[in-house]
Amino acid sequence: MKALFAIFLLLISSSCVVSQSETKLGRRGNLGVRPAPLTKEKAQDLGLKKAEGVWIQQVFPGTTAEDAGMQPDDVLQSLNGTPIANMAELIQQLKSLWGGETVTMEVWRENMPVTLEGEVVPKPFETSDKHEVLYDQVAFQDGHLRSIITKPKGKGPFPSILFIPGYNCASYDNMSPLHPYKKLIDAFTAKGYVVMRVEKPGMGDGTGSLDCFTCEIGPENDAFLAGFEAMAEYEFVDKDQLFIFGHSLGGINAPVIATQSKAKVKGLIVYGTAYEAWFEYLLRMLRFQNPLTGIDYVQNEKDMRLYHTLLYEHYVLKKSPQELAKNPEYDRILKRDFQYDGGDMIFSRHYRFWQSVNDLNMVDYWSNVDAHVLSIYGEADFEALDPGNHKAIANIVNAYHPGHGTFLMLPGTNHSMLEVGTMEKGVALRQSPEMRDYLENHFSYKLIDQCDKWMKELK
Repeated sequence: MKALFAIFLLLISSSCVVSQSETKLGRRGNLGVRPAPLTKEKAQDLGLKKAEGVWIQQVFPGTTAEDAGMQPDDVLQSLNGTPIANMAELIQQLKSLWGGETVTMEVWRENMPVTLEGEVVPKPFETSDKHEVLYDQVAFQDGHLRSIITKPKGKGPFPSILFIPGYNCASYDNMSPLHPYKKLIDAFTAKGYVVMRVEKPGMGDGTGSLDCFTCEIGPENDAFLAGFEAMAEYEFVDKDQLFIFGHSLGGINAPVIATQSKAKVKGLIVYGTAYEAWFEYLLRMLRFQNPLTGIDYVQNEKDMRLYHTLLYEHYVLKKSPQELAKNPEYDRILKRDFQYDGGDMIFSRHYRFWQSVNDLNMVDYWSNVDAHVLSIYGEADFEALDPGNHKAIANIVNAYHPGHGTFLMLPGTNHSMLEVGTMEKGVALRQSPEMRDYLENHFSYKLIDQCDKWMKELK
């Protein structure tokens, strides 16, 4: 949870061959840099008095940044007149960039401010020589969500999967070939499935007032529900073969959608998720993960006693993190373990999002799912911790719909669906040069085979 897919979120660029698809939505701009948080030490090295801005590690060719003259080691400090103090503000401000417009950026370079100007280069569209890639949109509230569909060549109808990603507020359009989600989607399409992605509110090319960074889980569930029902309407989709695949927190979204959809869900697959109350999961996560990441066992036990009261105050009494942070000890562990930014953001989302996740009664949702359910735990999944939640999901489904729940253990596989062998190896890989090789060559295609087999055997 604490570091999931950070490598992908920081790579604000694209690497695939492009093509234009017919769509009503405009195309957002491609800044085309590899940014990194600006530390105090790095700021001092670059001659800055304050660590405000985003450090540019790399500039990619054919992008807005290159066109404007940005260089590696620049510190991006404003975009179109809006100050940028950190990564979160950069991600927010990138939403104002649309292809074809003019952009002005202020950067710090070689101990002085420099103004850059250029034309916004639109993000490339995803293409494939093995299957079709369709760009569309889903009407949602006062705007539209971007949808991306991969489908086998031909008319169909094909069995279809709505893919729901984890908690991050990010675009999953035109992902790097190394991204496990990209590998998963392409592999399912190669097996003969239509796979649909729907961007979260405010992400990608989406329009409207709702924003992933500030919304609660209810509107996010509504967005995925709108996407699932839109998927069911395509002529090339087999309406009797509709599936949902939820990864990580997407496994919490998935049963909510399945119980609310007018279109019938035949099968629901969840991987690396939880069913228990969110604050219960967090307690287990912190007790389990922290010692494995280098925190002393005795210190962690002291901190766990703090978390008993902190999480109660946050999730039951609904105190904000700013209120909690008035306690210096709370502030210390919130920043260390929860990526707390000093304001309203925890794990890069508004704290009310996590409170709304905690408010969901997942046992109730799972008991009302009448679709078949495949609950998969990766044996080396550091985020899902142990197989308990996944076994419980299958058991709950079977208690109310006998024979509908199946539990599957995937040997040696981590949260990112990579075959790493052991949990300890997976943790060590996070900061290792070996990680790229694992992303490229160790995706668990056994996961795809098992899911395909399960879906085809359903009656």
